[in-house]
Amino acid sequence: QMLTQGDTNLIALLTIRSLNMDYTPTGDAILADVTTLELPPRELRGHTADVWGADFSPDGKYLATGSSDQTVRLWDLATGETIRIFSSDTSRVEELAFSPDGKTIVAAGYADKNAHLFDVASGQAVQLFSGHTAGVVDVAYSPDGKYIVTASVDFTARIWDVATGQTVQVLTGHSGDITRMAVSPDGKYVVTGSVDRTARLWDASTGKQDGVFHD
Repeated sequence: QMLTQGDTNLIALLTIRSLNMDYTPTGDAILADVTTLELPPRELRGHTADVWGADFSPDGKYLATGSSDQTVRLWDLATGETIRIFSSDTSRVEELAFSPDGKTIVAAGYADKNAHLFDVASGQAVQLFSGHTAGVVDVAYSPDGKYIVTASVDFTARIWDVATGQTVQVLTGHSGDITRMAVSPDGKYVVTGSVDRTARLWDASTGKQDGVFHD
């Protein structure tokens, strides 16, 4: 009866269970959790151009999105409403990230080659990270929130001191645009991926390359 009435949660759970895999009762309980669907799906409308990046706040209550319309929008996920708009003024926002404490958002500017730091509570720009010679395409915080890492199509990644806005390390070694980057959970390493067909591992404290991954 639940299926004939279109119980979407049950349908999703049974679909996953139908796969040729073994599940424990604990695993089934987890699956039941993740297949909980809210209908209808929420649409967040407000940007006037392509959306390039998005990140959830640490508490899961908000979503930040970055767009070619040169803004970051902060959305209340409970209502779907925009609660704040941050302006980068000069550049499309390629990617963005919440700080670990949820108090700031860093946004990657492509055209202006900078990363912009915004205060969530006030909506004001509070820091500018300037030094790349081409577009910034990815950003991330260190786990302690004291540093951010940026990746650029100038073939480099940079580690910055959030408080001062100064470059701490420049990660140099790729022979092509860096397209993606991530910080390890302990904050000790940065990994970068590039159109040069390599991923590179870096020591965050020294900026030294620790490894190269390629075919």
